[in-house]
Amino acid sequence: MSDFWADEAQHTHVRTLLMEQGAIDLMEVALRRLDGSIFPAAISARAIEFEGRMAAITGIYDLTDSKRAEAEIAHQREALAQSEKLAAMGSLLAGVAHELNNPLSVVVGQSVLMQDTGPTRRPRSAPARSNWPPTAAPGSSRPSCPWRGAGRRKGGRWT
Repeated sequence: MSDFWADEAQHTHVRTLLMEQGAIDLMEVALRRLDGSIFPAAISARAIEFEGRMAAITGIYDLTDSKRAEAEIAHQREALAQSEKLAAMGSLLAGVAHELNNPLSVVVGQSVLMQDTGPTRRPRSAPARSNWPPTAAPGSSRPSCPWRGAGRRKGGRWT
């Protein structure tokens, strides 16, 4: 019978409680299967007298599936809590972005308005140069190209 118990100290404790109290109800213990693997169990026992000697009637309930289900539930709760934290963080960041975009949209709108109604009107894509739009170089029929280097012209002509 002692091979049945995973922990001999636990076996001794259960026997002592049974002798003192006369009964044990659904006490969680660790027991050993025939293949040697240890499993969680709930044990209920009643002390009786049988043929002049003390004996015990014992019922054992295997808790392996219950413990596995409890572990899965705990894992799912942790995942749910993490998901809720991420959702709260996303909501907070969306609020911060909204609060930043409101004043920025006013600034951008005002700058576009100032650009459109300013004293010098030129296309937005045009560089801020005084010679816009480009005109023909002296002695040439082609317009000058301000983004090309100055060394491309020789004697007022394109090379």
